[in-house]
Amino acid sequence: MSVQNVKAFFEKVWTSEALRAELKGAGCKDRTTAVEAIIRIATNAGFPFTADEYDQATRSHIGPPGPHRK
Repeated sequence: MSVQNVKAFFEKVWTSEALRAELKGAGCKDRTTAVEAIIRIATNAGFPFTADEYDQATRSHIGPPGPHRK
């Protein structure tokens, strides 16, 4: 589990319509349930991480992969 898995998961989300649909369909009512859903979906997709790792990774902007990203 790691911050890198958070970043790798969101990079995968940018290229996976199925993951985007699953995230949209999670139907979360607040931040806590949203983070729990993200962690569950990410873990099922092979990118396990904790809520603390999610918070640490998302303190900085996560955007689409591209030449500006390393």
